[in-house]
Amino acid sequence: MSTEELIAGCIKKNHMAWNEFIRRYHGVVQRSVYFKLNRLNAGIMLSEAPDIMQEIFLTIWSKNSISGIRDITRLKRWLVMVSIHGTLNYCRKRFKEMREEKSLSSRLSFSPQSFTLESTLLCEKFNPVRIFEVREMKTVLDKEMGKLRNKEKRVLELNILGGKKQVEIAKTMKIPPNTVATLIRRAKKKVRDGVLECGYHIL
Repeated sequence: MSTEELIAGCIKKNHMAWNEFIRRYHGVVQRSVYFKLNRLNAGIMLSEAPDIMQEIFLTIWSKNSISGIRDITRLKRWLVMVSIHGTLNYCRKRFKEMREEKSLSSRLSFSPQSFTLESTLLCEKFNPVRIFEVREMKTVLDKEMGKLRNKEKRVLELNILGGKKQVEIAKTMKIPPNTVATLIRRAKKKVRDGVLECGYHIL
């Protein structure tokens, strides 16, 4: 059966064609799923890879997504993108379920008090259950940091990322220590407020 015939059969909901489609492209979907899980550092989800693959194939079948393919030569590339997107959605859903099932303290291998603006910006090691969420939060943090005024961003970077004390920052930037303290306090509040608006909460 040619690829064109296979696709035509799948669009018509032919079960024989669909079974052949799964057999023929199972490897493409499998490699894409494991690739995305590894990129997300979601090792905890590796055991669920077969479930992710099944969900991807079921979604393609139920939505007849394959009918949207215009260039048959790009079928494998399309499958890779669908698989990566499907894996990402599955992980988001599963991690949300995990958060709802367990309390914060029981889900983390560190004290809840350590889940702070500083630790997130520094990307410290998190429990695998939360690594995906933290990566997303880090993206939000970077975006909020970019909204700060130049001087606010500078003092925050020197303080948190550079590990410098307020006195050291004052000497570096040639401004009074009290001004440094004010800038840090104001910058942290802006970042925290921005992160909160995006649905996250940090100390």
